[in-house]
Amino acid sequence: SFPTVTNCSFNGNTAANVGGGIYNTFGGNPTVTNTGFCFNTPDQIDGAYTDGGGNALQYCGPPIPAPNPCPADTTGPSGVPDGIVDVEDLLLLLGAWGACP
Repeated sequence: SFPTVTNCSFNGNTAANVGGGIYNTFGGNPTVTNTGFCFNTPDQIDGAYTDGGGNALQYCGPPIPAPNPCPADTTGPSGVPDGIVDVEDLLLLLGAWGACP
């Protein structure tokens, strides 16, 4: 087939081997127009396609994490803040108290 992909966004997809955004191995030739590809791994497009113009084919790096809205919260599952300031947070502060090496 010869599908048309227009004004789409392929973001954050993952494939086991190739073609995180689009994987075309069936012999067709899709036309891709005004479409963005970002954060797809291991690659954006695998296989033949016709570039209809206006596309953004790029690796966009990891997203910037949002600032912690509660800077006193330093503990939680796997070291990620859990949204609660509790005794575990205070123990970390007290453990770091003292002269710097």
